Amino acid sequence: MKKNLCILMSMSVLLCSCGTKTEGIRLGFEITGPSYGSLAVVCRNEVYEITPDSLGKAVCELPEADAVYAKIFYGEDRKLIYMENGGKAVIKFDGNDFGRTFRMEGSMAPAAEYLNTISLAALPDTDYAMPFGKFVEKIKGRTEEAVGLLHAADLKGTGNFRKMEEARIRYSYGIQLLLYPTAHVLMTGNPDYVPDEDYYDVIRSYFHEDPMYKDIDEYREFMAESAHLLDPEGREIRELYPKLVAEMKYIAANCKDSRVKEALLHHIAVPYIDNFGTDSIREMSNIYRTYVDSAPLIAEFEAKCDRWDRKKPGRQSAGFTAEDMDGKTFSLEDVYCGLNTQMLWYLFTLCANRDGRLHDPVAAGVLYLAGDPPPAAAAPRAGVSDAPAYRVDGLVLDDPVVLRGMDRDATGLFVPCTFDKNGNARTSQKLAGLVKLGNIQKHITQLVVEMAQGLYE
Repeated sequence: MKKNLCILMSMSVLLCSCGTKTEGIRLGFEITGPSYGSLAVVCRNEVYEITPDSLGKAVCELPEADAVYAKIFYGEDRKLIYMENGGKAVIKFDGNDFGRTFRMEGSMAPAAEYLNTISLAALPDTDYAMPFGKFVEKIKGRTEEAVGLLHAADLKGTGNFRKMEEARIRYSYGIQLLLYPTAHVLMTGNPDYVPDEDYYDVIRSYFHEDPMYKDIDEYREFMAESAHLLDPEGREIRELYPKLVAEMKYIAANCKDSRVKEALLHHIAVPYIDNFGTDSIREMSNIYRTYVDSAPLIAEFEAKCDRWDRKKPGRQSAGFTAEDMDGKTFSLEDVYCGLNTQMLWYLFTLCANRDGRLHDPVAAGVLYLAGDPPPAAAAPRAGVSDAPAYRVDGLVLDDPVVLRGMDRDATGLFVPCTFDKNGNARTSQKLAGLVKLGNIQKHITQLVVEMAQGLYE
């Protein structure tokens, strides 16, 4: 399936290695004819980067959880799987045709087959112009349709998958209810619209504590965001950090199930630290440490705090260097200034895909030509006609599909790198892997947030 190359998930990246643990979830990989050096497993806001051995085999151990939905990324394509704690599975595919040859072996194979065959259909933007009552009926109709397809599928032997998937469907559509006030104003052009108590009653009906659902991303996302709407004092807060602290306070005061409460507080705090570090998070940290008792969650929280503590002695920021038009090197700090920051920020803004117009977008990079002063002309290449006058510069995802999509014949004229005789890109500081792009995104996002906060001070 064709992808749009522009978005990158803002998550921390971990190296996945073989282990001897008996708890958790174990995924084995067997790749025939690998075409990429690594693949990634995305699970609960973490990215596990896996490097297969020379035979195309690898093992990934996921942390203990009652159940998880995980995405497997290989090149441009992705697949979704479901696993339960203590489960094992082997995933096999041809490296040259991941999409069509993907096969999962194990008790949860029927769940994977279902997830990669049936997709949830989002409501069109125009539906947000409906009166809220009609919009709710539309949401209920889509939910019932999807649940009907789920119950028609043969899912014997897949544990709690059917119930978990029913909840994922419900809260996937529930998230669209959260978007209604803002989207309704945009679609109707009526800036005076204000949600009435009927709206909050519907949101409240979805705010249901069930520890079985705590490992479903969509459930946690809905519950956390609805905490903002259901809090009369906090719903007008717009700044990110105060908003998240208000959500944590509401959850701490109103959630009765300790497992749900812990999962939601963790869901709010850890991604914030991943993106913005540990500066000025005392109130968030105090709430977290007061109400979260789960040893695995606390261990992950402490590891995040340690990892992103920029004030820790000897701590270095993410490394990034490249060359400018004159061949001079510039560092990550230099990226913060001028055109480089601006263009990368544009890229990461597209990454957010807020309106859902792009399908599975992935960051491909930034290319640009300087017009004033004129840059050095590209050197002529043997056998290449109609060569462009100027050499391109920028930062591009180190992915053969992306590079050859931009420079079909591997001439080196249309991307900021060169190729060997076999058409493979040579190592270059202007090529960035997912990890490096993720680090750059975190730093630039934090910079923009700090600039915005400065405007209000």
